[in-house]
Amino acid sequence: MDQDGINFKKDLNMSATVFVRKKDSENVLKMNGINAKLYRPCDCSEGPSLPPGITVLDNQVAGHSFTKADSSLGILKHTDGSVLKPILKPGPGAREIQFYKNLQQSTDPVSVELRGFVPEFRGTTTVTVNGRDVECIVLENVTNEFVEPCIMDIKIGRQTWDPEASSDKIETEK
Repeated sequence: MDQDGINFKKDLNMSATVFVRKKDSENVLKMNGINAKLYRPCDCSEGPSLPPGITVLDNQVAGHSFTKADSSLGILKHTDGSVLKPILKPGPGAREIQFYKNLQQSTDPVSVELRGFVPEFRGTTTVTVNGRDVECIVLENVTNEFVEPCIMDIKIGRQTWDPEASSDKIETEK
């Protein structure tokens, strides 16, 4: 409970998973009632076939990641300091691209201030992954200069799905 007597996990129906790289860390968090999972990045020696200068982002903490079993796509890292986020679904992907473009061009004071908290949008590009062309959003890698970045994926509000989400996505997020 916080100082106002609110039990956030109960009252706001909040849940989170903390991804950690060490088994000891996972055990300590679980002993303290925190949902923790050991993060196992893709074994790139047997992983995706990627163009030169592009590797799997090894500190991705949530969302889609590379898996050998189903050829899922995850976030990629470019040697120029960018991250490449594959566009997995055309509709939501187009909306995300438009969001970054609008934010970049807006003169609205709120949008201008928000830009300081959002990675720089560097456009889109197409890369060949495992023999197929994949369109990607190119963003600044805000963790590029860190040796062991500590990353948190925060969702704000009670609803974690967008208004156009499928019924399966909504059920998964509930």
